[in-house]
Amino acid sequence: MFPEIPQDLSVLTDEDLSSLLDELVANFNEAAAAAQSEEDVAALASAAESIEAIRAESARREAAAEERAATLAELVARVNGGEGGDGEQQEGEGEEEQEEEQEEQPQQQAIAAAARPPARPGIRQMAQLRPRERAPQPPPATGVRILAAPDLGRYHTGQELSLRDVAQAFIDRTERLGRSSGVEGDVVPIATVEAHDDRRFLREQASPGDNMAIVASALDAWRHRHEDQALVAAGGLCAPPAPYYDLFEETDNDDRPVRDALPSFNADRGGITLIAPPTLAGLAGSVSLITADADAAGGVGAEKACLHVVCGAPRTYNVSAIARCLEFGNFGARTFPEQVEGWLGLAAAAHARRAETILLDAIAANSTGVTAAQVLGASREVFAVAGQVAAAYRSRHRLRAGAPLDALYPSWVADLIRADQARGRDDAEVMSNAEIEAEFRNLGINVAWYLDGKTGGGQVFGAQAAGAALTFPPSMIWYIYAPGTFLFLDGGTLDFGTVRDSTLNTRNDYRVMVETFEALAYLGLESLEVTQAVCANGEMGARRAGGAALVCPV
Repeated sequence: MFPEIPQDLSVLTDEDLSSLLDELVANFNEAAAAAQSEEDVAALASAAESIEAIRAESARREAAAEERAATLAELVARVNGGEGGDGEQQEGEGEEEQEEEQEEQPQQQAIAAAARPPARPGIRQMAQLRPRERAPQPPPATGVRILAAPDLGRYHTGQELSLRDVAQAFIDRTERLGRSSGVEGDVVPIATVEAHDDRRFLREQASPGDNMAIVASALDAWRHRHEDQALVAAGGLCAPPAPYYDLFEETDNDDRPVRDALPSFNADRGGITLIAPPTLAGLAGSVSLITADADAAGGVGAEKACLHVVCGAPRTYNVSAIARCLEFGNFGARTFPEQVEGWLGLAAAAHARRAETILLDAIAANSTGVTAAQVLGASREVFAVAGQVAAAYRSRHRLRAGAPLDALYPSWVADLIRADQARGRDDAEVMSNAEIEAEFRNLGINVAWYLDGKTGGGQVFGAQAAGAALTFPPSMIWYIYAPGTFLFLDGGTLDFGTVRDSTLNTRNDYRVMVETFEALAYLGLESLEVTQAVCANGEMGARRAGGAALVCPV
């Protein structure tokens, strides 16, 4: 908490030395009140030595100033006719004689007055007069100041002057120059005009955050100021603009919602082989009915049917490698690391999109494709069709009522539902994501949201061109199946990290490579791929007049 003390105190001005002493003493007293550890005492001892050194320097300067003043007074006395050349006046000289001599020598007295140092307290006295407690910081100063140049006689260096003071300083300096031999063309400083604004100074001692706040404040003032008052550099910008090295990252989302929604199997052997499971429909002919009359009659009618079970067909699923690789130049990577970071984040997102698309392609390949037409607005149809398809699935496989099923929907369906509700609501709040998922659970469906879509499925919005905003896709593709129908085969990840070889080294390049080994296994009985027409037009059914045809916004 103590300020840094320069090794050579002589480089400090008297004012700086006095301010430094005030700050050290104030910090010392504050630290002494809270000191507890040996380290605190050691720091206070070091601060005390610094304070003593500053006070010694102040005393030395004060003594030197007094000695200079005495020498100057002696010289002035000698120049003004002091007897014996020692600058001392004759003993017994009365006040009347002194006044007469002063009247006879006005020019000599003016010179003496100009040479006499200003009457101000010494450094030690100034330090004693200053309060020991830290003074509150003044508010930022703005405006124009006139500061005295060195050697003005009645004004000390840096003293703030009024216009009247400047005029007097000109008179004093002119009289002094009239008695000296100067060189024509010499510049004699009188005062410095300083236009400043403390709120616009960046300070080396300040933190980066404080300096950035000063810059932000200046920019904000520039935006709100009239054009003729803006902060504009006269003559245009001469320096080249500062480069901005950070790269805007559109996405670094490497989430895998489809993979995470599936049970996972560690396929460290590269794949699995399984037997296709039987279906309820495949057991036709295994159950028979024999009535009492048929049994009494005997013969074929009394025989019990029996289904001969054969081995199911084996299915083999092997993992595939999904790799990503980027190559960078050594020079570019060392001097522009932000670019490397940005590309690696985006590559992870691209890898996730490709891997999720491959999973959805495999799910679609093992699903039965069905369609569903639209009757009402999307917020009605999404839940209505989901409940309809789930009921048929349970009935077909003789599942209990409300048996849980898993479903995969495009991630934008929640926004589609809210858009439809916004167009058709009567001051009713639109549903949140949690409420939408709760509605699916009421239907016995555990929903997960996929971000990508199968190849060619049209479930990812295209590029936005100038003109009308893109609408939701006219149909959504979703999947429904019993839990455990699909199994994610995880063959692990091979992270090559940084790859360098003789060929890359010759080109002064390196590569960053990652591979994931994965596949999808179909274990279940049935999966459905539902292509459902949807439209967020707010159609609620009761509002439809005269059975008018449904119209979707385009």
